Amino acid sequence: MRFANPEFLWGLLAIPALASFLYWAWKRKIYLITQFVPARLANDLTVGVSKSSAFKRSMLLCSASLLIALSLARPQWGYEDIETSRRGLDILLAVDLSYSMTADDLQPNRLTQAKLAILDIMKRSRGDRLGLIPFSGAAFLQCPLTQDKSAFAQSVQSLDPSWLPREGTDLSEPIRIAMETFESQTGNHQALVILSDGEDHEGLIEEVAQEAADKGIRIFTLGFGTLEGAMLYETGAGSGRSFYKPNGNAVKSRLEEGMLKRVAEIGAGFYLRSGPNIAEVLYDKGLSTLVEKEFDSQTKRRFNDRYEWFMGFGLLLLVIETFYSQLFSPKRNKKNLRNNNNESVKGIPAFGAGWNSLLVWTAIIAFATGFTWTSNAASQRQALKLYRQGEYQQALSEFESYLKDRPYDPLANYNAGAAAYKAGKFNEATGYFENALSTPDLDLQKQAHYNLGNALFRAGESAENIEEKSQQWKQALQEYESALKLDPGESNATYNRELTRKKLEQLPKPDQSDQPDQSDQSDQSDQSDQSDQSDQSDQSDQSDQSDQSD
Repeated sequence: MRFANPEFLWGLLAIPALASFLYWAWKRKIYLITQFVPARLANDLTVGVSKSSAFKRSMLLCSASLLIALSLARPQWGYEDIETSRRGLDILLAVDLSYSMTADDLQPNRLTQAKLAILDIMKRSRGDRLGLIPFSGAAFLQCPLTQDKSAFAQSVQSLDPSWLPREGTDLSEPIRIAMETFESQTGNHQALVILSDGEDHEGLIEEVAQEAADKGIRIFTLGFGTLEGAMLYETGAGSGRSFYKPNGNAVKSRLEEGMLKRVAEIGAGFYLRSGPNIAEVLYDKGLSTLVEKEFDSQTKRRFNDRYEWFMGFGLLLLVIETFYSQLFSPKRNKKNLRNNNNESVKGIPAFGAGWNSLLVWTAIIAFATGFTWTSNAASQRQALKLYRQGEYQQALSEFESYLKDRPYDPLANYNAGAAAYKAGKFNEATGYFENALSTPDLDLQKQAHYNLGNALFRAGESAENIEEKSQQWKQALQEYESALKLDPGESNATYNRELTRKKLEQLPKPDQSDQPDQSDQSDQSDQSDQSDQSDQSDQSDQSDQSDQSD
């Protein structure tokens, strides 16, 4: 047996305290009775206050508390093996370590800004594998493709220009390393992101970029520096600086955008100049359009919750304790319940009767409600944790388990739709996003319309029938329109709406249905897929809304 929430086991420490309190309460009750009742009448006037019955009721109460504390810790035994798969992109980031990257026209310098951009890209990646290629006149694979974000971040932070020769920058070298890394793979899930100031002293870059593009590698370039440029300095042993003079003359370095733009064009990507939102734009307009790959399938063990047994027996013991006097009243006093006037003598009221019983049951119902909320909240936290780790299929299973008890919860439906979308189950995602539209929260409603449009577009992409494809895309167009009615300034919905219209126009006409689909496959939908909305804080007792997109 194991416990899913072992922190609740600390509640077991309260059991001895409860037993001590019940013993003290019993002794206090006996003391008060002896102050007002003569010893010869005590047995007749204290029906239900015997030491034996008090001990048994205390044991029932302590046992019930023990079982309930154990149920809160979610005991589990037995398991089922679930097959899960991880999906994502393979992204190599090549960072220029030539000496020109130490120029301070970006503060504190170009290389530091490039490192920060790489870390921002890492934060936006979910199930993607990331690799790192430092280069200048040569290049090497410092960090192989990995989903270990901490190891990747450590590699980025350790980058230093002294690793490679100062003279010369060859932009073709990182592309060659990328082709070697991707050599055994196929599919539209590979991307190379080059972060550089654009200086290239070798002149072979275009041929190598074309070779990479022919192998299906998408190339994006990010430029660091300014067009005005800055002088390069060397830091001496003292606090001063001197001009960097490799050939006896001071060197001024400028951002060379022309070559970076040309490489991105050949590699079917695009060029971006450094800025505060560079990682967001790169992901939303570029990397999110690539088709995710299923990296591997894993069999994970899912343990079965058994807390219901402990909770059920605990509540049963509470009920027995509440009605103990009625169920097990002492028979020895029945013959003494008449006085000389043949009138009934009323003993001290039983604990389970009247208002006491009402209070106990109120406490039981409140406790059971609180436990249900705690269990649901734990389930939602687990689902969001899995989502953020890129385990979309498992996250979807957790959200679906939650929805069995609360099928009309808009936020839970939205989160389930986000997980289904990321798992590539677009038809399921549309159903969940449609259910989320019932929310009175206009912002969530807007996001539900937007992501419903994304899911419909993706479902249409995979449709083989032209008529079905057209129908799905027309519905997607309507959802983007609905999102824009709620927020006319939503640029992502505007972009996807126009893209969907373009795709619809490119579909063959009914009389051309026997011709192949001529639609431009280079453009993809959900330029900024916002299917995650997390980090918008918990709304009432529900989970965060998954992260604002990927």
